[in-house]
Amino acid sequence: MFLGTIGIIGLLFYVVYTIQIPLIGSKNVLGTTYAKKDIRDAKEYQKKEYEHWKQIIAQKPDYLSAYPYLITLAYSLGQQDEARWYYAEVINKDPNNKALKGWKEKLGM
Repeated sequence: MFLGTIGIIGLLFYVVYTIQIPLIGSKNVLGTTYAKKDIRDAKEYQKKEYEHWKQIIAQKPDYLSAYPYLITLAYSLGQQDEARWYYAEVINKDPNNKALKGWKEKLGM
């Protein structure tokens, strides 16, 4: 009986472990997912993250929480024009957005 219980527990652990491993380090927002562990380079990670948030906005333009991420990532990738565009979009929809504090000056607007 003891070895049977150990065997069952071991099997359950193995099943849970193998199912969880692909999910560790994954990002899922509004149904779009990618694995962070596949990205080695910081700039490559930022580009992937930027594309991810652009997909979110394409699906849900009123998902205002995505815009600060897009602004930050566009700015850090040297795409100031796109950062300004996203800033203008969100500031028109939510002029009191606290997550945008300091971006107006940083973007020279």
